[in-house]
Amino acid sequence: MKVKGWPRAINDETFTSWLFRSAQNINVRTFSLEMGEGYYLAIFSKNRFESDFDSDFDFESGAFGELCANRCLPEAMLSAFFKPRSAHLCMPAFRFSFCAKCIREDIRVYGLPAWRKSWCYVTNVICVQHRSLLEITSEIPSFYKPWDAFATEAPYCDPQHIYMKHSRRWGGISSKLLDLNIVIKVQNWLSELEREKYCLLPGDTSAVLTKDLNRAVGLLIKIFLSSRTRFRGPGAARCLFNEGNESIVTENLSYRESMEFGSGSASPYHRMIAILMVGYVFRLFTKEEILKIRRAAKFSGYSWPKSVEALGFYSPFFHSEDEYLDLISDFSFATDCVHERLAPFLIGVEYAAYKSKVLSDDKMKYWKSRSPIVNSSYQTGPI
Repeated sequence: MKVKGWPRAINDETFTSWLFRSAQNINVRTFSLEMGEGYYLAIFSKNRFESDFDSDFDFESGAFGELCANRCLPEAMLSAFFKPRSAHLCMPAFRFSFCAKCIREDIRVYGLPAWRKSWCYVTNVICVQHRSLLEITSEIPSFYKPWDAFATEAPYCDPQHIYMKHSRRWGGISSKLLDLNIVIKVQNWLSELEREKYCLLPGDTSAVLTKDLNRAVGLLIKIFLSSRTRFRGPGAARCLFNEGNESIVTENLSYRESMEFGSGSASPYHRMIAILMVGYVFRLFTKEEILKIRRAAKFSGYSWPKSVEALGFYSPFFHSEDEYLDLISDFSFATDCVHERLAPFLIGVEYAAYKSKVLSDDKMKYWKSRSPIVNSSYQTGPI
């Protein structure tokens, strides 16, 4: 995209990244870094639980309209070009994932780093071009985020940083042991769901509405990435393959709130595990690929769930039957093909509710009468 008098936007670049580069372009005399920072702060919310203010993708705000009017920018063209291509977005306060190699190439080619839209998506964890897991900055996201990514070495982040404490724990399965082709396979599949209206699930002959699949994927990712609170454990992607205990979010969050916050604040590593779990639920993997995942987990000191039912069991502790039923009702939209893939997972979730002792008397009697429970994977524990 090219606007007269302004630098050409890079493919997949965010709006605020383009403003950052424009402010430092000698040909753009009507826009400065101070103006860009003022625009960013006018939209960006420092409240990490506030998701209504999005400096990267908010094209409906008064600040965006005022900026376009004052600088004679084409509002409709900008919003069309810079709008997100995925509905699964990280929270603005937790968008610190980037590809260091892309940043270095930007410096070489354009003279300044650029921030990509795809780095803002929960479902995007691997830079396909450079075949590497995204890294993280050590700075709180700001208008200067592209430069912070270039200037900061992620491995030396302060572990006591307020944002690190809740969202940047690494550990777990090494990306060097895991076949990244498997992760890229799921990531590409999730990207196709955003573009196509229908798709075929592996092994099925009937087309499925991608709208339904996207909705199911979003719910699963939120469950897998839900935050650990004072009274509830974290989601499976955070607790099963993590070094040490997941940090506690001290705010009193409901299950739904912990799901929303957890998915929006997760590190690239945790998100990688979550999309692998999504692939597991929807049977996207061959037997050989599942074996590779199991081996990578085993060599890293972990165990991949023996079944999708076992994976469902690792839903965080339910405090009431209403809380469980509220979660299950979110999946009521699922059509036959989608529900057939989700059924084993939902059985595991119901077993988790049984273990939480919140089900009705009839349901409790039903589960007590089942032995072995669901399948052999539960005989010696759900892993």
